[in-house]
Amino acid sequence: MSKRIKTDVLVVGAGMVGSALALGLVQRGLDVRIVDQRWPPLPEGEFDLRVVALSGQSIALLDRLGVWSQIAASRTAAYRRMHVIDGTSEAFIEFDAREYGWPQLGVIVENQRIAALLAERLGVQRLDDGLSEIDGTRCTLASGDRVDAQLVIAADGAASPLRERLLIDSDGRSYAQSALVAHVRCERPRSGLAWQRFLDGGPLALLPLPDGRASMVWSVPIERATRLMAATGTEVERALATASGRQFGAIALTTPLAQFPLRWHVARTFATENVVLVGDAAHTVHPLAGQGVNLGFADVDCLLAYADRALKTGRRMPSPGELLRYSRERRSETMLAARAFDALNGLYAAGGPWVALRSAGLSAVNRIAPLKRKFAQIAAGVRSAAS
Repeated sequence: MSKRIKTDVLVVGAGMVGSALALGLVQRGLDVRIVDQRWPPLPEGEFDLRVVALSGQSIALLDRLGVWSQIAASRTAAYRRMHVIDGTSEAFIEFDAREYGWPQLGVIVENQRIAALLAERLGVQRLDDGLSEIDGTRCTLASGDRVDAQLVIAADGAASPLRERLLIDSDGRSYAQSALVAHVRCERPRSGLAWQRFLDGGPLALLPLPDGRASMVWSVPIERATRLMAATGTEVERALATASGRQFGAIALTTPLAQFPLRWHVARTFATENVVLVGDAAHTVHPLAGQGVNLGFADVDCLLAYADRALKTGRRMPSPGELLRYSRERRSETMLAARAFDALNGLYAAGGPWVALRSAGLSAVNRIAPLKRKFAQIAAGVRSAAS
């Protein structure tokens, strides 16, 4: 027999961003339900292929939610140095957290570990179900149960069925690229280094894992991605050694390759009268800067700030006007980031006179200390020199 549930907030999607927002709202005294048919298990054994480089701001949010110490207890790798290279000219920029008195520039964590530990804290708020229909804030679940909520949060991923049901369009486009992802072992590993080399077809990134291996993310044209997926392991390893400029010696695959299509999108609005979009449901960006989930956690930070303002004035929920301000604020920032990463990807795909121009710019930033510090703050998610 179907049930009827009344709640303040229904969060659709139990990924990292949805679970973080649900937990934050629960901690503020709101009645919250979070619905998903696939709850992430805590990863064991082989490291999950999907990892994220958490910025300082994201770590601070997870710490305020009371989960960071548990996340950081195992299976994480801090990186203190970052090295970015132009693969054509070999111009580069490098950051070292020690120059600025920071403990690290970021921390590599499995996506699934973050999501699982957040979801674990939600307990009775979890509904093992899916969303079938929505009419305003009246939601019908796949089981037939009905949920009446004052606010519905769309945190159901880049394809977001909920966003599609609401007929919210997006700006953006598909890249003619795929991301190839695997874990690799390098002949000459570099501990604590996040490394990226921009190539004509797209960037190659190697990020440290806690067992000494590296997480490889290689953005390549779709046709080449198809060839590499069909190639032998030895052929892929040779291609990786060449793409890395042999800076790590031989590179051996330790997991199969996985392929993910690349696109960017930013929803035209992040909020209607009673539905709010967060995370990938609201925006996706090119992975070259590793900022996708950090932008999602910034959505959570922003919404929780509006929730705090409402509670301070005796209201349980942000007003429709505050939700629209959230939409304008977050859409502006994510659109700026998405277009900047899109332009950067295009710049490094271009040849001719652009090579000399981008190389001069990269070298100049590396030499000019105040400018370099600003870029380091952006990369590390540090709000100010004192942070």
